[in-house]
Amino acid sequence: MEAQTVWDGMVDAGFPMKGFDMPGIGSSGDVVRIGMNGMEARQESIPSGRFAWLEFELPQNGYRVKALGEVTSVVGGNGPTTVTYRFKHVFPRDRVAMNDFLTEEAVA
Repeated sequence: MEAQTVWDGMVDAGFPMKGFDMPGIGSSGDVVRIGMNGMEARQESIPSGRFAWLEFELPQNGYRVKALGEVTSVVGGNGPTTVTYRFKHVFPRDRVAMNDFLTEEAVA
């Protein structure tokens, strides 16, 4: 069986997110693409470690999702940086809400 990649099933997005890699230390940015396995975000600053708690509201209903993301790639230089996260943990209710969002986006 083939391993799923972070990019499988991603849809274009454009909503704000926050990332926290230490208590009280966070960064903000915009979700560019999102899928069930991870997301790609444009951020002014990148996480200082390998993992970060990610928080964002789904645009269709304002549902707030919290997920633990692993940084898989960082691309950029001066200005905003593109960070790709693989979801390591998504709470069950949040996963259901994300699935509903992605299903609606894929159909649209």
